[in-house]
Amino acid sequence: NLKPEELSKMVKTLPQLLGLDLESVKSKIKFYEQTFNLSDEELSKIVKTLPTLLGLDLESVKSKVEFYKQTFNLKPEELSKMVKTLPQLLGLDLESVKSKIKFYEQTFNLSDEELSKIVKTLPTLLGLDLESVKSKVEFYKQTFNLKPEELSKMVKNLPSLLDYDTESDSPTSVKSKIEFYKQTFNLKPEELSKMVKTLPQLLSFDTESIKSKIEFYKETLDLEHEELSKMVKRSPQLLGFDTESDGPTSVKSKVEKLESIGVTPNHIKNSPQMLTFPAQRIRFRYMLLSQFSDDEKIFSGNVLMISEAKLYARLGFFVEQGIKLKLSDLVKSEKNFQKIYNKTSEELMKAYPLSKDVIENIEKEYNKSNSKQINLTETEKEELER
Repeated sequence: NLKPEELSKMVKTLPQLLGLDLESVKSKIKFYEQTFNLSDEELSKIVKTLPTLLGLDLESVKSKVEFYKQTFNLKPEELSKMVKTLPQLLGLDLESVKSKIKFYEQTFNLSDEELSKIVKTLPTLLGLDLESVKSKVEFYKQTFNLKPEELSKMVKNLPSLLDYDTESDSPTSVKSKIEFYKQTFNLKPEELSKMVKTLPQLLSFDTESIKSKIEFYKETLDLEHEELSKMVKRSPQLLGFDTESDGPTSVKSKVEKLESIGVTPNHIKNSPQMLTFPAQRIRFRYMLLSQFSDDEKIFSGNVLMISEAKLYARLGFFVEQGIKLKLSDLVKSEKNFQKIYNKTSEELMKAYPLSKDVIENIEKEYNKSNSKQINLTETEKEELER
């Protein structure tokens, strides 16, 4: 289904097309359609993109297909998706591919399963120039002061790092983004490094989108730029959240739900991590803890990290024993808590189980004494109980 200009482009790319044996071409087309489950439209798109596919030796292609299937443990639909994404896979030199695989496994300490997952996510890794990849690896190691295990974790999280532009100074390059973050948030090298280790996706974000998010947070939470910078350093995930839509997982929706129960912008300033948690978890903790403390730091990182069941059990123990509540005691590590109180969290959770009835009672008692009501849905209660 070629337009004249498309045919012209294909012949200019591969003039040998005009000399190929048509029966041979037809057998390749049949193989591609059947092996990769291609529609006529998909086949056409692939051939227009890479006309050299029609000139490849079919037996060589078959051997590559078997190699990919076995090496990466591919299901037929996964193989099909990879080829549709990168048809060049069928023309790559297998010895070159093997050397890249070896490099990735050794450099990033990848298991077979991890390698398979990365390649399925980003098959273009097999087509990258190995020297270019090595150069990028050195850039990341030096720029962010990465240990081997930190580099490995970042690549497993975001394999496309190995295909980013780390050399030029174009607005979309990694270098430009690094400068943008350093200047915008007044970051020291170690602060930038910590943020990128936490959220390597920072290097993939569009800077214009980040500028928009900055304005959103400033306006919504009434922040000075210095306050926002402090929040971002603590929770770089803020820069990856949806700040434009009104969807249930958007920041706008979360902030509205939190403000509706009395959580203030100051709470969020002091504990920006709360925006990374589902709203129902914050609402329950607020019901539970606001009865004992009006401290704006009741949502500190450690309070958010402890499970609802453990939080309730420890709080129940403190109340029954007449122990004055200190948030720092409530969230102590298991080892330190047991050392001080001679009780394990497992013992306390059995003594003070967080059942659906308990959750409903906490909700009822809270709503009796607060004008801003919190009404958890049945689904939210079930999730908290679990």
